[in-house]
Formats: sequence, C-alpha cells, structure tokens
Amino acid sequence: MAHGTTYRRARGFRLNPCRGYAVALLLTSVILSANRAWAQIQVNGVVDRTVYTDSVVFTVVGAVGFDYTNLLNGTPVAVDTPVDVTTANYYELDIERRDTTSGATENQLLRFIVRASERGNSEWGLPPWVPYPSIPSAAAEFIGAQLQIVTPQDYPQGLPIPVVSWVLDSIGNRVGVNGSVTAAEFPDQPLHLLRGVGSTFLPSASAEGLLTYTGTAHSLSTEKQINIESSNAWDSVSGTISVDTTWSENARVDVVDALSVVSGVTLTVERGAVVRLAAGVDVEVNGRLVVNGTLDQPVVFTPTNPSAPWGGLLFRTTNSVADITGAIFTGSGANPNWFNDVAGSGSSHRDEQALIYLSGGATATLNDCSLIDLAGQAGHGESSFLTLNRCLVQRCTTTGQFNAGSVVLNDSALIEFPAANAPFADDDNDAIYFTGGAHILRNSLVGWALDDGIDAGSGSGGTVEVTGCWIESCYHEAMAWSRARLPTVRDSVTINSGQGIECGFGDPTVDAANCLSTANVVGTRFGDNYDWDYNGFLTVTGSLLLFNQRDIWGQAWDDWSFHLAQIDVQNNFVTMPNANHPNNTLWDPSKDSAQLVPFLPTPATQVGVGFAVHELRFSPAETAAGLPVRLSTFTTSTVTVDYEIDTPAGVVSNGTLTFVAGETVQHMPVDVPNLGSEAFVRVRLTAATNGELTGITSLTFSQKVTVIPSGAVWKYVDSGTNLFTAWRFPDYNDDSWAADVAELGYGDGNEATTIEGGPTDARYPTVYFRHHFQIANAAAFDSLTVRLMRDDGGVVYLNGTEIFRSGMPNGEILYSTEANNTATNEEESTFFAQAVFPTLLVDGNNVIAVEIHQTNATSSDISFDLELVGTQTPSVVAPEFIRADANDDGSLDVADPVRILLALFDGQTTDCADALDANDDGSMNIADAVYALNYLFISGPIIPQPFPLLGIDPTLDALGCQRS
Repeated sequence: MAHGTTYRRARGFRLNPCRGYAVALLLTSVILSANRAWAQIQVNGVVDRTVYTDSVVFTVVGAVGFDYTNLLNGTPVAVDTPVDVTTANYYELDIERRDTTSGATENQLLRFIVRASERGNSEWGLPPWVPYPSIPSAAAEFIGAQLQIVTPQDYPQGLPIPVVSWVLDSIGNRVGVNGSVTAAEFPDQPLHLLRGVGSTFLPSASAEGLLTYTGTAHSLSTEKQINIESSNAWDSVSGTISVDTTWSENARVDVVDALSVVSGVTLTVERGAVVRLAAGVDVEVNGRLVVNGTLDQPVVFTPTNPSAPWGGLLFRTTNSVADITGAIFTGSGANPNWFNDVAGSGSSHRDEQALIYLSGGATATLNDCSLIDLAGQAGHGESSFLTLNRCLVQRCTTTGQFNAGSVVLNDSALIEFPAANAPFADDDNDAIYFTGGAHILRNSLVGWALDDGIDAGSGSGGTVEVTGCWIESCYHEAMAWSRARLPTVRDSVTINSGQGIECGFGDPTVDAANCLSTANVVGTRFGDNYDWDYNGFLTVTGSLLLFNQRDIWGQAWDDWSFHLAQIDVQNNFVTMPNANHPNNTLWDPSKDSAQLVPFLPTPATQVGVGFAVHELRFSPAETAAGLPVRLSTFTTSTVTVDYEIDTPAGVVSNGTLTFVAGETVQHMPVDVPNLGSEAFVRVRLTAATNGELTGITSLTFSQKVTVIPSGAVWKYVDSGTNLFTAWRFPDYNDDSWAADVAELGYGDGNEATTIEGGPTDARYPTVYFRHHFQIANAAAFDSLTVRLMRDDGGVVYLNGTEIFRSGMPNGEILYSTEANNTATNEEESTFFAQAVFPTLLVDGNNVIAVEIHQTNATSSDISFDLELVGTQTPSVVAPEFIRADANDDGSLDVADPVRILLALFDGQTTDCADALDANDDGSMNIADAVYALNYLFISGPIIPQPFPLLGIDPTLDALGCQRS
C-alpha cells in the first residue's frame, strides 16, 4: 500500500470478527505474493543474449511457493538441477513460474548460443554441419543417359593423363547421378561422379603405343583410345610474342619462362596441342588468346612437373581477350600468397594465385573446358567479364572472387573446394564469391565446398540471377546473400548444406520462387552468423522447404530478435508448422509428391540407398542419434529400407526405415550389445523397396577400451631433481621411484596421494610421473585419446614420443620451464583431451610419462591425474575382396566367370568363396557365372557390394574368404 494513505472504517459499519480474520488473511496473502513478485526469477550459469564456447551449465533456482514450467527449446528441464548444454546451437530457455497461492504467473526468456570452438566464430546459432557423403545412384537412374568421356587423343609420355566425364541426356543436359566411372584397364583410378560430372588422372605412360580407356558406369560405357607418342619435339618458348602466332594442331609447346602477348596480337592454339609450363611461369595476354580445342582433341595446359605448379594466365586490360574452347587446364597457382605479393592485383578472400586473372575490363569466354586440380584459385575478376559455357571447375581452393564486372555460367559445374573429402577449415573455400557487378548462373551445378556455394558478401552491391541451378553439400550456406545485393533465385535446388537460401548482413533484397530447399540445417533464413546489421528483406514464394532441421528461420544477432517484419515467406510447402509463417501448406507426401517432379535430377523412381557416413567403424557412443541412411536423391515414391544388427551368433535386432516423398535422410536407431573381447557386431542394410543398395551397406562397431583409468597407480619423483630426458623412454629403470594412486598433488585437499612440492617460496618446478601398461594387440586400436588433469601445466609422452602438452609454452621443455599461467579453480579439476596416433602403441610393455610444471616458485598447489582410452576393432574382422573377382586380379573380366565355372566343375579351389558368389545369394553355383556374364556383356544388374572396389562382405552367410 502507498505510504501516507489512511484507511478508515465507514461510519455505522461494524466489522464481523470472523470476517475480519479472513480479510487479514487475504491482505497477508496479497502482501506476501507482492513481495514474492518483487524477487526476480533466478537462473545461475547463463545470461540473456550471450554466446558460450563449447558448453554451458545452468540451473533454474526454485523459490518456495512457486510451481515452475521450464522449457529449453521446447524440452522440459527441472528446477534446482544443473543442465549441461554441450551441443552447439541457438537456445531459448523459457521459464514460467506460478504463485501457488494467488495463481499469478510470471515469465522470463533467456536466449543464448553455444558455439563450437573448432569452427571459430562463424557459426553463431547453428550446429556445426558436415555434409553427408554422396550415395551412388541406382542403375535405374542411369537408364537413357549417355556417358561422355574427354581425354587427349594423342599425348606425350611422362605426363599424367586427364580424364573428364559427363553423364548427359539425349539432348545434352547433365543428368544428376552419383557414382563411379571405372575402367578395367585402370582399376585403381576410378572417376567419381558428383551429380553427373567428375574428373581424374591416369598415371603417366612410360612407353609408346595405343592406350585404351573403357569408361563404364552401370549400363553406360564409352571407349577412348589415347595414342602415347614415342618421342616429342617440344618447341621452347618464352619472352614476348609481338606478331600473330599459331601453335599448330598437335603442337608440343614448352613454356620455359615468362611469356607475354602484346596488345593487338593474337596467339592461337589449335586442337590437340599440349602446352607444358615450367614452375611459376605466367602467361600475360595484353592481346588475344584463342584456343580451338574440341571434345575429341582438347588442348591441354599442364605443368612440366606435376609437383611444381605453373603460374597463371593474366589478362589486365580492355584489350585482353580470351576465347577458349575445348581446353583442359591443370596444375596452375604456383604462388600461394599472390594477392599480397603482387601490388594492385585487387581484393580477394583467398591469397592464392588464380589460373585466369582478369582486370581492367578484360574478357574471357570458355566453352567446353575443364579447370581441374589447381594449386590455387580458378579465376579472379576486377571489373572484368568471364563466361563459362559447359565447363567444369573441380578441386581448387575456390573458383574465385569477382569484384564488379560480370560472370555468366551456363550449364557448368563448380565442385570440390578444395576436395569433397577434405577436413573442414574455416578458410573461405567458397565455390564462387561475388562483390558488385551483374552475374548470371543458369542450369549449373555448384557445391562440395568447405564454406559457401554462392557467396555474395562484402563489397558493393549488384544483381545475381540464379536459374535452374543445383547447389549441394556446402558446410555453410548454399547461397549467402549480403550487403546491397539484389539476387533473384528461380527453379533451383539447395540440398545437404548448412543453410539453403540466406538473406544475410547489410541490406540485400532476396527474391526466391519455385525452388526446393531440402535436407539442410536451415531451409531459408533471414539473418547471419554474426552480430552485424540486418536491414534487408527476404521473399520466398511458391517453393518447397522440406525436411530441414528448421525450414524457416529469422533469428539475427543484431538485436537477438526474430525479424518477422523483414520476411515474406508464404505460399510454400513446409514440413513443420511455423506460427511466425502461417500462410504456408504443410507437406503431405501422399498428395503433394508431384511438386517434386520439376526438380528431380533423373526421371527414375528407384534410387540408391546407403549409410551416409565418412568412416566404416564406430564406437557405440557415436551412435546416440542413430546412424544416418541417405538416398541418392529425393523421389516421388516411398522408399523403405530394411536393416539388421548381426553378431556371429545371429541377428540381435532388425527394423525398417521409411522415406516418404521428398525425404532423403533417416537415422537408424542402434542399440549395440556389449562387446566382448572377441565380439563382432555389424550393422547392415539388407533390402530396399523403390531403392537399390548402392552405397555403404555394412558398418562395424568398435569397443571402447580404457587403457589407463583415472585414479591409477603412478610411479613418481617429487624430490626436486632434474631428470633431463632419459626418464621419458620405456627402457628407463624406474624401480626406485615411489608409487601411489592418483589424483596426486598437494594444496587442494582432494588428493588421493599427497606428494612433496618443495619449500613454499621455492617450489620444485617439475614433478615426474610414469605408468607401465601392457597391450596384447596394438594393431587392433582404431583410435586413442589421452585426457590430462594438470595444475599448472603438463607434457605427456607415449613410449618416448611427445603426444600432448597443455598449459605449457612452445619449444623445448626443460626442468626449469614454467607453465604458461596458474591454473584456475575450474582448470585444476578439468581433464584436457588430445587425440593420439594409436600407431605409437606396441605389443607388450608401453609407458606413459608425464611431467607436471609449476607456473612459479610460490605456487600453492599441484594436481595430476590421467586417463588413456581407445577404441578397438573387434578381433573377428572379415577380409576384403571384390565380388565376382574370382581370380583375384583386382578387376572383373571374362576370366572371372570362367574361373567360377572351373571351381564348380573342374575341382579348382578358391581362397574366397564370397568373391565367387557374384549374385550374393549366399551360395556358389552356375547362376554366379551367368550373373557376371550378364553384367559384362548385356548390361545386366550391378554386381552387389563390395564392388568395384575392395570391401568386406555386407552379408553374413556360410561362405568364407581368407584373402589377405
């Protein structure tokens, strides 16, 4: 009640004593409730609008007289219970508490982010995304297509031979299939197709003659013959070309030093020519470069030495023109720091030299070209003009950054930056990057980039038109639009990426319609992963936003709000209702599947199926979220996949996964039984409807092994003696050392064993520890991790090799070396982890040696404990073989069905009956020879896994294999 206010009883009114008591109680309740409301809801550990690294622990503190409803991203959490959040993501902790007396409620919303330190500062609010690997397409997806193989027709000895492949339909459009092009003549050089395109190199030939390459992908086959020349007369060139010059058909040109073409002069290179360039050599074109190659006789630009890249082609003025057709470029980009070393070269997110550098209004047009396996960037533009028609850019740091000017891509492919299987590094490995200018991408494939697919980020604004494109497998955004960009996106697919269509920082106006964004972390988003300004506008209409972790998201970190007023996302199909965007239709696979037809990469309804994993062996702990199973593509049909978990004793569990129309990824639940020392547990896919098992169909589980537990017995020396380095090695005699259990130390009061640390003002700088352990089979270890508790710093050695240092400076470690800093209270009880090469283990005796260092001579405490854990492949491991390779020569040819027949009817023995079981029906009979012959000569069904590469048998049967 307000101070200074007097309440009086009305004249003539007598208060009933009982009623007075009730009123008093009511007033007391109101006062108590009011006092409780004054107290803030208490949460320890998290603060609103804060970013935490790797993890955070919070507790909602309960108050007497209140009921609580606490939801963390929709999941209930209890009061007075610590909650450890370790998964990188954006979180909303929504707390409602209700006064149990008055029923009054109050709410508090805490928004916070946990980000992964391994990904730096680039993924606020997103879980770290690793694209799923591609699944090979089913045989049906190849039907009606044709296999185009591009190789040189004539080629010199001593140079790796480039091979480029496209899968095309009857009118020359790329067919979006995955898989391998194999050649019986070169079994070790498979060419991997990513949505219908790829490249590889054959080993350099050492002898003259006709070389045959028969490329095969399912029912498709194309034969190329390459004439390896007996000798070559190379024409050495360098210096200046000042008159029109032609390098004739099949010319062999050796560019031995820097070469330039003056303004007004044309250098023409005819079909079949091979241009060999010395290490670091640049070709500067101030005039015109014309290349007249063909698909049958391409011109090849290649380094003289494959391990020593040449430089690049420089076009610096409006008079600089490139008109290039039918060329294969490889091995350029000699200078990794070119943009810093060459003054006035412009702005680039990547520093490496570009194959094609354009500035000052230069123009380059490339038709039917391949830019593959480059040491640096494929291109760079400064107010210049680049057109790629039916070109492949593959395996380089990036296609390049293009500042102003124009880039036009027609029917091209930009893939693998720097490689599909490269480890992640936050290093601007975009497929292509635009600032300013007006750019157009039509009917092109973009992806397999460690950063973004199409990034239009910093710098001036401009337009980008994307029509009929397919963008896949990018660690961050498939399309990232920022600054004053005006992108229009039509009839395009974004799939298997961190975010599909992003309207990011600055003030881009993004207009997307008739698109499919599926199987991404976010389908479409307003906002970005930084606390920058967000003034743009996102429009997405008439599109399919399906099976993303978040179909639509509008959270941005300028003010930590959902920018609903800047998002117009309506009249789309979505797979999850969204109260912020109600004007969309919930996807009904049974009714809406026809909406997928315009986006299908092939017309087939039967698709490939396999485990979408990068490793073949797992520990049970790694499967908590289930094992991902992926289709080669979405389809209008429902696909089912059966699975089993097997041990040598039989099947322990099984089930079926169902993929509805448009869905490409499911997670298989895994409950692996406890692994004994001789156990073998295999998870396998067994059958599919409307699908074909084409990818990895069998996985093996490893068991976790604690080699050294925490709290183990350690030998130690705490006498203040300098032991130099001999103590680190296994053969050092430590019989005289003291021994006791960890935690070892002093000063904290929680030690299991108290050790000596020296006088309080002259602490011993180093204490030494050793532990012996026995390993029966070191080769069985797949992984090894050391976990070190140290106060203040420590260095760990395994069998004499340093494997980890924590809290210690770089360089040589001496007895007197001090730790970097005093360990905090939290660090004193933290186990710091480091992966270790398991190859350092040996059979028999092994030794871990550890030195713990103080940060100064007056340190108050010291702590040490250590745990060494690993994973082992179960000892019953199946051998690897190639199915139908009956004679074990590494390939399938007519000799193999003959070998099967000899084994059946002529008494010949085999060391691998599984290999002779060509149709994988669990028995060996004449049907296997027929199956192999059908595959070889009449385009019969694909040989079951493992084929065409070595692998383990995905099916358990009575047959066997003893191949090593």
